Amino acid sequence: MSSGSPDEIETLGHHVEKSAAGSRPPSVSVGICAYTELDSTLRLVDEALAVHSPRFNVEEVIVATPNRAIVQQLKGKDPRVRVIAEERREGKVTALRKVLKAATSEIFIHISADVRLQPDAIPNLVQDLVDDPGCGAVVSHIKLVNRGGIVDRASVLIFTLFNNMNQMLNEEGKLGMLGDVYALRREAATVPPADVINEDAFIGLALRDMGYHIHKSKRAVVWIAGPRTPTDYIFQRTRILFGHLQLIGEHKEFPTTFEVTTPKSPVRNLKVLGKTLGELGPAYVPALGLAVILEVMCLGLAGASRAFHTSYKQWRVIQSTKQI
Repeated sequence: MSSGSPDEIETLGHHVEKSAAGSRPPSVSVGICAYTELDSTLRLVDEALAVHSPRFNVEEVIVATPNRAIVQQLKGKDPRVRVIAEERREGKVTALRKVLKAATSEIFIHISADVRLQPDAIPNLVQDLVDDPGCGAVVSHIKLVNRGGIVDRASVLIFTLFNNMNQMLNEEGKLGMLGDVYALRREAATVPPADVINEDAFIGLALRDMGYHIHKSKRAVVWIAGPRTPTDYIFQRTRILFGHLQLIGEHKEFPTTFEVTTPKSPVRNLKVLGKTLGELGPAYVPALGLAVILEVMCLGLAGASRAFHTSYKQWRVIQSTKQI
């Protein structure tokens, strides 16, 4: 990364004790940062603990949360479960910093608390990472549960565009984003500064700076819910765009997203957009119009927020994205 003091940007390589080649399967730590997602968090913990593979061992599941109900439900559940009970809500990045520093395994898997995993998602992430020594992280393939009105279609359009963009960058060896669920080599992990908003982009770009590539696995499927109301869409996308502007302005790093790379590669990105609309069909053309209007609004709000030094460290809970 281009800026940040040693205290702000930390790598974890010196904490990782590698196993001798071929001596034993690699160890895996699963990390979850949760706030309101009680049922989902408990389900994800159970699913992580239930994973058994001859190729790796899930040695610990670490949950960071200020939610006392989650803490109580996990207390004494399994010796592999470690809970970081936060005194108050400090934001996802602060929680992730604690989880990354607490993890002890060679491979770290991050799982957002508001996702649903396909049964083989974790094994496929780990297998793809282990099979490619030059790969620093493997990211999942996102699918949306959204069905219904035009805002649902706008969300499906945005995330399908995200998938297609990432797949193209993956094929070119230029992917720099992680996302909601990913497997990461801890020896190469960079702990993001506490003020970073888009920590997945920060860690991904740091991996590329260190010479690793990121792989998008079509086999590791996860389901999420996109925003279902205009207000939720605006709040979520404004925060994301604010985070992109932060990385560009403060760290001189450009996220590998459609909106950031379009000015540099408009023809290529228009082809990706055309492919996305071709996959989704003509019913999504009105959704594209709405998405363009909302994206312009969100970019304006993100720019204004930067100008007025608004903090997005703790963001509004987007309720419609929790209905998974």
